[in-house]
Amino acid sequence: MVWSHFFELLMIIGNPVVLVPYTCGFMNGPILYIVTTQIALVFIFAGFCIFVVKNIATFLSLLNRFLFTFYPYLRKYLDNKYCFMGIMTFSCSLFAYLGSIMLTAGITFDSVRANAVLETGDALAKYFENPSFIFARSLGQKIRVQFVVLMFIALVVSLAFLCSVAIFIRNVFIKRKTAKTVNQLMMSLLLMTLVQFLTNVVFLVLPIIVVLAAVGFQIKNKVNIANALISMCVSLSKILC
Repeated sequence: MVWSHFFELLMIIGNPVVLVPYTCGFMNGPILYIVTTQIALVFIFAGFCIFVVKNIATFLSLLNRFLFTFYPYLRKYLDNKYCFMGIMTFSCSLFAYLGSIMLTAGITFDSVRANAVLETGDALAKYFENPSFIFARSLGQKIRVQFVVLMFIALVVSLAFLCSVAIFIRNVFIKRKTAKTVNQLMMSLLLMTLVQFLTNVVFLVLPIIVVLAAVGFQIKNKVNIANALISMCVSLSKILC
């Protein structure tokens, strides 16, 4: 829940606007006129990091409840320093990789606009005055492979979450008559798990999948839908997370 609030705060302050099918966008939040290209990159990096940490935390929350309810003797494999070190190493490696890409990309105010003109002509010229405008070159690709890969990764995460919920619910109903812990905590755990996971998938992961698909396959005339879904990430996660 803490990471949900961090993500919500970042989205409210930045209020990102994507311009699909182009790989570009800008910020339209309270910091609109004080943000720079470099600050916009920091927001993108922070948003990615919080998104990853939020999903890891959500998965660990379900796993902890699952083990506590059905297999308490296995919790020692989760609640130990080696498990935490492994999670931290994986997360930090992922963040370092993304950070190194951004640092070595040489993205500046002028280079962003020069690349946009080179690939789109004057189609995006009206957005150049926005200091937070960011444009990533597609190098003439009809399908932007990296965004398609991210889309399929997000799909796998969504399916994994939904399967985890199904397994959890199945175990609740199978063992509710034999496990004392299930009888005491069954309803509360079931409700909390459903809300947490379904909210995460429906209001966070699925909107991101739609945006990635629109950019990856260059689907035209979907900019309003994409931005409406991004707004939904803020408003509905604020209510339900």
